[in-house]
Amino acid sequence: MKPLPRMTSSRTLQQMALSGSHGRYWYTYATSEIRKAAELLDVTVKRFSDVLAITSPRVSVRKNIGLAIRYIETGSVIGMLSGTRAALRHYETTGEIRGPKTSAFAKACRGDLSAVVLDSWMADAFKIDHKDLSDRPRVHREACRRIRNVAHELGWPPAEVQAAIWTYTATLPEGENRTSNKDKRYRNAPQMDILDHIGPRKLEKPLVHPQI
Repeated sequence: MKPLPRMTSSRTLQQMALSGSHGRYWYTYATSEIRKAAELLDVTVKRFSDVLAITSPRVSVRKNIGLAIRYIETGSVIGMLSGTRAALRHYETTGEIRGPKTSAFAKACRGDLSAVVLDSWMADAFKIDHKDLSDRPRVHREACRRIRNVAHELGWPPAEVQAAIWTYTATLPEGENRTSNKDKRYRNAPQMDILDHIGPRKLEKPLVHPQI
């Protein structure tokens, strides 16, 4: 059995969470926005959260919101990665979300603060290759265990710990404590300002059978 890689300790993760504590309530805000948006778009909170999660890999928060809203309104998959299109096809056929990151993200966006979302930014926080989180279940479980340990120590829900660590990591200056993440760094952690993307425009009726 391949040994676990060296990973950031729980003590260091706790320090990171405290440093990024201004982003602690990211999911609480996101859930509020999602509930309002789902009502405006005439879809369930679950469907909006699921589509938002499925369209989230390898895109910015802003683009993620735009892709999700356009898909819900029109069924368009323009601008989506091939893997995202495949994931949407699977979801529309089975109702299931594939992948530990996207499934946890959907739960957290619905208000389940026990969920632990581990994306490439969190791989940076753990100082490991992001593929280890997606391809090695033991690594994913160990990372979740450490997040939950920090949550226990701080008395915060696991999702809030992860959001705070994500905020700290994603806003670090380039070259400081970085690993393999080549995504654009943020000056400030982006909020899930979904309603800004909907605005006052007339909403199109979602397709019953989106064409993927």
